[in-house]
Amino acid sequence: MINPALRTMLEKHYQHDFMLSSDNVAHVMGDNTALHATIMLVNVGYTSIPVLDEQNHYLGNVTLSRIIDRVFHESMIDMELLQTLKVKDVMQTDAVTLKDGYDIEEMLHKLVTHNYLPVVSADNIFLGIVTRQEVLKAVNYTVHDFDKFFIIENRE
Repeated sequence: MINPALRTMLEKHYQHDFMLSSDNVAHVMGDNTALHATIMLVNVGYTSIPVLDEQNHYLGNVTLSRIIDRVFHESMIDMELLQTLKVKDVMQTDAVTLKDGYDIEEMLHKLVTHNYLPVVSADNIFLGIVTRQEVLKAVNYTVHDFDKFFIIENRE
């Protein structure tokens, strides 16, 4: 359980929302080609991005390593396969997500092993992502400014 004072600092006093809106998140569609996803991943400089369908339902994540694993044969990249393979055929479908209205403690536990967490609505509409970077900004703020809001005493 998170200390209530620390929870207050993380949730209330931090000036930014943890979630980056879906409008500001690079993503690909399930029917895009692996080549398109590779170009997108390289251009944005990420190793993983969300995969959506035409109605903005979250389908999973696609990573550069999953694509390369599928198209790399005998020390060469199969360019024909890269151009025809669909993202939906290579994506990770069991990715960890957060449901809208997620609890901060759940978020922190999941971010220990993930760089970002997709946030989805009850009907699986992609709302955005929570990144480890944004949460660390809040933690940084909390550890530096905690004593501006709370009195700290040593326990005997």
